[in-house]
Amino acid sequence: MGYVHAIGHTLSGLYDTPHGLAMAILLPHVLRAYGPKAHKRLAELCDICRLAEKADTVQGKAEAFIRWIEEMKQKMGIPEYPDMIREEDVDQIVAWAEKEGNPLYPTPVTWNKKDFKKFILSLLQERDQVRSV
Repeated sequence: MGYVHAIGHTLSGLYDTPHGLAMAILLPHVLRAYGPKAHKRLAELCDICRLAEKADTVQGKAEAFIRWIEEMKQKMGIPEYPDMIREEDVDQIVAWAEKEGNPLYPTPVTWNKKDFKKFILSLLQERDQVRSV
C-alpha cells in the first residue's frame, strides 16, 4: 500500500475524508504510478484472482489487476478521483505524505517531494479533464 496510505492519511487530516475512502480512491492511481517496479507483484495478484490468461505479459496482468480495482470502485460508487483536493493544498499534501511515507513505508519505488508533487498534480489534471468532458 505504501504511498496510498501516506497520501490517504493526509487527505483524511486535511479534508475529514474517511481514511478507507481516501485509500480506495487513490489505490489504482498509485499502483499505476509505481510503474514496472510493481508489475511482478501485481501480476501475481492477477493470477491469484484469475483475472487474465496465463499467456498474458507481466505488464498486461498488472494492468488487468488495476483495471479490476477500478471496476470494483465504480460498482461501489467510489469516486474515480479525489475531488476534495484543492490546488492550494498540494504543497501541504506533498510535505505530509513524504514525511510519513519515507522511509517508514515499504514501496516498490521511493518518491521524493518532487515525485509526490508530480503525482498529485497529475491526479488533479486527470480529474479536471474528466470533469470538462
